Amino acid sequence: MNYSHLSLAELVTICAAESAPEAWETLIRQTQPLVASVVLRIARRWGYDSPAMVEDLVQEVYLKLCANGCRLLRQFDARHPDSFWGYVKVLSANLATDYFRSQVAQKRSTGMNDAAIADRVAAPASDPDRQVLLGQIDTILDSQLPQASRSRDRMVFRLYYRYGMTARAIADIPAVGLNVKGVESLVLRMTQMIRTAMERPSTQANTT
Repeated sequence: MNYSHLSLAELVTICAAESAPEAWETLIRQTQPLVASVVLRIARRWGYDSPAMVEDLVQEVYLKLCANGCRLLRQFDARHPDSFWGYVKVLSANLATDYFRSQVAQKRSTGMNDAAIADRVAAPASDPDRQVLLGQIDTILDSQLPQASRSRDRMVFRLYYRYGMTARAIADIPAVGLNVKGVESLVLRMTQMIRTAMERPSTQANTT
């Protein structure tokens, strides 16, 4: 059956009531641009702009709609033909906001960013202080990381702090070659290395 001629409200009703893969494909095709734009806007607000991360969150929106036998779709009350546009927009924004808020809370709970390193790295790309800090961090990592693992270690640092990936997600990347504990340990060592290197000049200045 061709579902492309149906209204969005009709598609939602069909997807909520029966297993119709083609109807779901049509629903996703029509709503994906809006979902992606909302997620990207929220991501940039939190200082992230990874296309892969945005894509993963877009998929999470549709997984949420499918969860528990499409409960959200079954409970959706269409008060007018375009109601679902607003509904999916709010759902996408809330899901993305909750994700990035949890990422920040997770980093703070580890104590790794008590010197505000994580906050500055995750600041908007236009932040001039962020650009200065990133340059300082690159210099520190280049001078202190072992040459044999330097490229991998710098990649792990970027994925963790700049793109907000969890240690588990990073460990799942074959090229990293570390388990979750290994990633967490590496991030901790690099964070301490950077903090020590950045505090050293002020310590020397205070003793002169």
